[in-house]
Amino acid sequence: MYKCVLLSLSLSLSEDLEPILLTLDGILNNHQDDLIVINGDFNAKSPAWGPTRSDSRGLELLNFVLRHHLDIRNDIDSPPTFESTRGKSWIDLTITKNFRREQIV
Repeated sequence: MYKCVLLSLSLSLSEDLEPILLTLDGILNNHQDDLIVINGDFNAKSPAWGPTRSDSRGLELLNFVLRHHLDIRNDIDSPPTFESTRGKSWIDLTITKNFRREQIV
């Protein structure tokens, strides 16, 4: 029987991403066979999840995703996840592991 681990986080732009990724690394290593869902405001930009240029946080997060064989569930054609008078961006992500495509609605 599988467990499902649900994680939710919100990072300010000034918050260092590395300690968060180290914590997530430990969680992923302890739950290698479990279903994992990570929802978060990462304040990270990448064309892998939105029509935008990468920033350093986006590159760091994308490398983490690739290293752990995670799946980014955001639709590349979706509306921005953040929008204000100062602009719009795609900084909120849903990331999963061990889910089949048809298991995600």
